[in-house]
Amino acid sequence: MIITYAIKSAIALSVLYACLMPLMGRETFHRLNRMLAITAMLTALAAPFVHIRHADGPTLMSRVVELPALTVLADAPNATPSALSMTDIATLIYLSVAALMLIVMATQTTMLMLRLHRARHLSDGKGNTIVLTDSCKSPFCLFRYIVMSPYDYEHNSRYILTHEQMHIRMWHVADLILIAIVTTVQWFNPFAWLLARDLRATHEYEADEAVIHQGIDATKYQKFLVLKAVGNSMQPFANALTRGSLKKRIIMMNQKKSSRWLMLKALLIIPVAALTVDALATESAADGLIESATKAATVQETTTVQETKATPSAALSAQAKKPQAKKKTVKNEPDANGVYSNSDVLPQFPGGVQALLAYINSTVKYPKEAITDGKQGRSLVSFVIMKDGTIDNVAIAKSAGSDILDQEAIRVVKSMPKWEPGTIKGKPVNVKFNVPIQFRLKK
Repeated sequence: MIITYAIKSAIALSVLYACLMPLMGRETFHRLNRMLAITAMLTALAAPFVHIRHADGPTLMSRVVELPALTVLADAPNATPSALSMTDIATLIYLSVAALMLIVMATQTTMLMLRLHRARHLSDGKGNTIVLTDSCKSPFCLFRYIVMSPYDYEHNSRYILTHEQMHIRMWHVADLILIAIVTTVQWFNPFAWLLARDLRATHEYEADEAVIHQGIDATKYQKFLVLKAVGNSMQPFANALTRGSLKKRIIMMNQKKSSRWLMLKALLIIPVAALTVDALATESAADGLIESATKAATVQETTTVQETKATPSAALSAQAKKPQAKKKTVKNEPDANGVYSNSDVLPQFPGGVQALLAYINSTVKYPKEAITDGKQGRSLVSFVIMKDGTIDNVAIAKSAGSDILDQEAIRVVKSMPKWEPGTIKGKPVNVKFNVPIQFRLKK
């Protein structure tokens, strides 16, 4: 879901920016600050797409074998076209603002490029194009264009060219494109805009430092910046000479170099980033196994099951063929009741997986009362295949949120015939299984 992605991405960026604040704008290792800011933005964009499944966790629940997931569909009572939900409205607003921002950025860039195309062009001798235009009050660079007024070219070209060439050489424009992506995706997140501001400032700190290293007098350069501190470019992909807080830039140029030991503070972002990605991307043990175990078998019906579109569970078949005892990450030991979470040879339903799917599909009924009340959800039923193949200890491991639906799921599992028991080292054992049954009303 789009809104879910945007919120998760915003949370990740906010947490990471909180770790960067002590570094951004305070210490003088600008390259490191820049790399950390870029890493934070890329991590925030990617975190919601990461899937981490802890299939071998320490709890019994995380190691229980999953059966094929089933979805039971039923027509909602008096189904009519539904009005927009709050989620739909939020998504519409979110996408509208994001689209408007993209349109504004594209329009600004296009109009500026057209103006630059009609202006006077010169070469700076380093592969960049100098664009001279009377409309430019404050010099800036855009991709490989360095834009300034004819007056600045004649009187201040050394300062301007050195500064803007550094922006181009350091590929700051790539960061600006990333900033545009992040602020578009997270336009509602103030921390995205704060990080964008700080990264732009870091660009200026880097360029200013490079200018001073080129032998330009720092005092004269700072006086020049003060004189030019008007008319900043509003183009999102442009590095303006006087963009950002001029006071902070001058303070940074005169600041004593930060101790390299302070770089160790940056290491904090590594565990924070890892924990953030894990928290946002990790699925719960039950949900992760449910989604990864099989493809859902879909049951089409109005008030009862009519047609099955089930496919064999590749995951379950593979598990049956490959002895689980070979996997040493978790010891396969019985619980206090002598029940195993796995076995060398898994229990088998009479006739195999296809027969199991057919049996459940033909047995499960969407409760009419649940249809009338609009109840839907997913019941995760746990049960034990005993040594003699009988079904025992049937219980709800995760409720669908409706007792009626949970009871129907329990009824179906309890009605199953005897299985061939699972074995460990050739001896029958009690093995625990889970089966998820999804009840869903068609809109």
